Amino acid sequence: MEGSPQTPQAEVGARSRDALDHYLRRIKPLAELAGLLALVAIPVFALKLILLARFDQTVALALIANITLGGTAVAILVTMIPVLFAAAGVLTAGRLGFGLGSGGRNWWGVVVVLALVGAQFVVWNRLIVCITYSVLIGLVFANSLVQSRLQKRALTPLSDADRRRLAKDYLSPGHIAGLALISIFVSPWWMPPERLVIQNEPTSALVLNDSDKHVAIFDLSKHLVLHVEKSKISDRQYCQPADEFVIWRASMDARPVCPGDIEPF
Repeated sequence: MEGSPQTPQAEVGARSRDALDHYLRRIKPLAELAGLLALVAIPVFALKLILLARFDQTVALALIANITLGGTAVAILVTMIPVLFAAAGVLTAGRLGFGLGSGGRNWWGVVVVLALVGAQFVVWNRLIVCITYSVLIGLVFANSLVQSRLQKRALTPLSDADRRRLAKDYLSPGHIAGLALISIFVSPWWMPPERLVIQNEPTSALVLNDSDKHVAIFDLSKHLVLHVEKSKISDRQYCQPADEFVIWRASMDARPVCPGDIEPF
């Protein structure tokens, strides 16, 4: 009958659906962000290969021919995790700035932004990247706060929908690509460098492929892809670049220093 009251079960079901819809709306920007990063990761990796090969097409194709797609795909996504934290920090900082500038008090937003900034120092062990992303998050927060205050003084305060839309604008494809490009120049490799002793000569290289008789390596000093017989390699160990300034050194002090003059590009 029309207008009849809902049963308790129907009310519970309606509240559950409303709660689920609210939750899905909250996580939708993060889901879109993760999908966008997955798309950006492919051209970013291609650019990384071209720069690593120093725009030599033969070297770039040799790199592609000697990498395994499965492991490389996972490695690419892993290198995007810090970018995901940075992008989430930008989104949250934008919303927080617009909210506080409009007179709101979202202390949970402050906690989340600080947590995302702190996460940078955990998931990415390179100080320059952490500082760069943290400064960007701070600039986004300041910009959104000023914008919101100016709108409030002009007697045209931003609505909740406006604040969400403006905060989302910070995560345009161009901005995401910019965040990902920063990661290229600070962490150009998608796999750890190794110290190889080839015929008593220490060499720093990325081991691209390992077969029964040969090892395909990318020489980090010569920027060339080489095939080396396993019998000529007397020692092999992961190494740490000498000029790399990292935050957490506990797990790295045991690694040998990479020999030779290593230049990312």
